[in-house]
Amino acid sequence: MGYTLVTGACGGLGGAFVKILAERGESLFLTGRSAERLAVLKDRLKGDFPDLPVIVRACDLTDEADRRALFQFSDGERIVFSRLVYVAGVDTQKAFEKYTQEKIVFQTRVNFEGALSLIHGVLARTSGEVVEILTVGSMSGICPMPYFSIYSATKKAICQFSVALRSELKGRAKVTCILPGGIPTREDIKKEAAPLNNEELQVDGTTLLHQKIFTGGISYIRLLFDAGGLPDHLIPYLGILKHV
Repeated sequence: MGYTLVTGACGGLGGAFVKILAERGESLFLTGRSAERLAVLKDRLKGDFPDLPVIVRACDLTDEADRRALFQFSDGERIVFSRLVYVAGVDTQKAFEKYTQEKIVFQTRVNFEGALSLIHGVLARTSGEVVEILTVGSMSGICPMPYFSIYSATKKAICQFSVALRSELKGRAKVTCILPGGIPTREDIKKEAAPLNNEELQVDGTTLLHQKIFTGGISYIRLLFDAGGLPDHLIPYLGILKHV
């Protein structure tokens, strides 16, 4: 059985994957931007799971040379992979016009280019068994969000790529893209939800929900439907309207 390569291993979501995999006794190859944090993570894992094979290697996923060096290192250690969990990602909330060219390149490389590069590298270094590829998309890739335009686009891209790759590699790989909602993965993000006090306003005869908090330009509208003329055989499908 080969190693599981986890990117973003020191983050909140990546750390959760690492914990589950460690409990299952999976051999781990962990990467992230900080060598110091990876060393701390390895020490903690070896303390909890003394017999667990754990290899750590820092890597800047935006840098092609660094990604190449990551696989040169794994080749030197004669490592083969049975799974990739690509968690690393960047979600900056700001207007697109406020981005610098450097930040545009950085976010697209971490969220998309880096994923494709590591998937390609893992597929060339498998144990011959069916390999598992897990990427982390986002609900904003399905429902694009203002002020998250680059993030939404890159997450849509990784989802579409994963769907296509799943068909290409049928029988040789299991490809999965998960689509979570918002997850407070950084320590500086408050996990306690602030109270949401909605005020109903009438605008041109339409009832709107108004709140005095920043929402990234997103508006919330309560829609009311008159189902009085709906045929009886369509009544069971009324629940679909809540997803509109």
